[in-house]
Amino acid sequence: MSVTPAAQARALAPRPIACWLRRFAPGALLCALACAGYLRTGPAPFVWDDLPHIVDNPRIARPVAAWDWLQAGTQETRPLLNLSFAVSRAVFGLEPGGWRATNVALHTLCAWLLWRVLRRRMPALLPDHGGGAHALAAWLGAAWFAVHPLATEAVTYINSRSVLMASAAMLAAWLQLERRRAGVASGAAWSGAVAPLLLGVALLAKEMAVMLPLLIAWCDGWAPLTASAAALGSSAAPLSPAPPASAELAAEAPTSRRGEFGRTLWRRLWRCLWRRDVRGLLPALLVVPALFLALRSPHTAHIGAAVGSPVDAALAQPAILLRLLALAVLPIGQSLDHDARLFAWDVDDALRLGLSLGFWALCLGLAWRLRQRFPAAIVGVGGLLLAMAPTNSLVPFFDAMCERHLYPGLWMAAFGVGPCLGALSGWVGVRMGRSGLAVVPAAALLTALLGATLARNELWRDPVALWLDAAEKSPDKARPAGQLGATLAGAGWLEAAQPALERAVRLEPHVLVWRQNLGLLYRLRGAPEREIALWEARVAEAPADLAAARALRTLRGAPGRPPRPAADPGEARPAAGLASPPGGAVDRSGMSGQGAAP
Repeated sequence: MSVTPAAQARALAPRPIACWLRRFAPGALLCALACAGYLRTGPAPFVWDDLPHIVDNPRIARPVAAWDWLQAGTQETRPLLNLSFAVSRAVFGLEPGGWRATNVALHTLCAWLLWRVLRRRMPALLPDHGGGAHALAAWLGAAWFAVHPLATEAVTYINSRSVLMASAAMLAAWLQLERRRAGVASGAAWSGAVAPLLLGVALLAKEMAVMLPLLIAWCDGWAPLTASAAALGSSAAPLSPAPPASAELAAEAPTSRRGEFGRTLWRRLWRCLWRRDVRGLLPALLVVPALFLALRSPHTAHIGAAVGSPVDAALAQPAILLRLLALAVLPIGQSLDHDARLFAWDVDDALRLGLSLGFWALCLGLAWRLRQRFPAAIVGVGGLLLAMAPTNSLVPFFDAMCERHLYPGLWMAAFGVGPCLGALSGWVGVRMGRSGLAVVPAAALLTALLGATLARNELWRDPVALWLDAAEKSPDKARPAGQLGATLAGAGWLEAAQPALERAVRLEPHVLVWRQNLGLLYRLRGAPEREIALWEARVAEAPADLAAARALRTLRGAPGRPPRPAADPGEARPAAGLASPPGGAVDRSGMSGQGAAP
């Protein structure tokens, strides 16, 4: 029995269900992975700066006018963040589950947008590979970002929503720019203003978005080194159309001479930064100085000259960036409050600086050797360092090392991790001779990272366990010990809180908030004489400390009142997140904590 051509065409035509799965299943699986690591953190209580910015912030509780949420708390230069807090407060009240669900949704959106951007960039990052390899590498890079445990602080810590909002808007602007380059977006004049508008939205959430034009130029500058114009226009056209702008720069392909390569690369990077579509993003950067001029700067106690000199900050960065890179590669040793400080000009810091500079010099030499063979790794590592520049460069920060600041660096690192995992999968498939085994190493890595994310989020469910972990990993830093003591006291465990507060006072005797909390603890435990002795010791040690003298006079004149030292407003914060004692209700005990850097 003969088969007609029409019947053969129907038999070979893809089935609707198969087409649907091929189109939507990768995105759905990616979103499921992004949510999976944070399913159990919903009921976790507010912690640390969540309390002053959310729980105890009256301006977001009753935003009767726009000016109230614009000037809410200490983050006035981030009005979009304050608006989101006001909306969440109106919708969810003080139920932390709804607040964290919003953060998880933003993280999922970032992972999906990153996947879409990577699909369009992979033809330039994976040379001489077909569309299937490009799609696999893009998905693996986005999945690595979605399940990485270093994103936990940015997602689970509610006050870090600014990082998520800025990242989502930055990636959306990047995707819109890529769509216009490929001719997918609308050709109307207004569509060219979408990317700058999204960048402006990102800047209203967090200032780190100023790096977006440079990040795009960095990726564009390496594109011609990895694929010819013909490859960019043909091999991956069905999956990720290549930007014609990359083909424009292909004429500047480097010659075989090494000096010519370096000069051509830097010229290309400058041209990429000054191209019409990237240059169109630059006016949006005026949002940041406009906000700082229109509103008072709220972060002077945590940023700039009040913390240290730019030289000390710059000399501390090689070691700090090395630690963050090590955490990105092997996430062991995560902490809510890392013990990292500015350069102190001592022998230990000089040795640390020399070793870290040697490592970075070795990495630079290795990258130069691999610049043409596998430049995706250079794009990823270089993008990570560029994304960290606003918080880890010349500007001194009170918190020199924060995991939440690495969030944009993680999605830039995915530009290198995706091609690496894709190349590894291809190598395994060739060596094993079975294509089904090709994704086993990548699947094992993603499973391990997801498990680490789940384990890290378990700590966030209990503030006592979270601060105990931070205090154990930073034994020479006072703030984790002080926050642990305040959390234990607020939970009703006064006896357990005393050693932690005493350690905080011993490590930082000049920070009066720790002495205030310890004195209040002595009073609660029925030892007011120890409270008076504590302040007398401070006055004898530092006679010029007027705040301690006032606190001592208050105690001697009115023994029934707790001390109220005039601590620096940038350091004193309302109580950190509190866990319930075994008996039930939370007793905050009126203790204060020390806030984090923005």
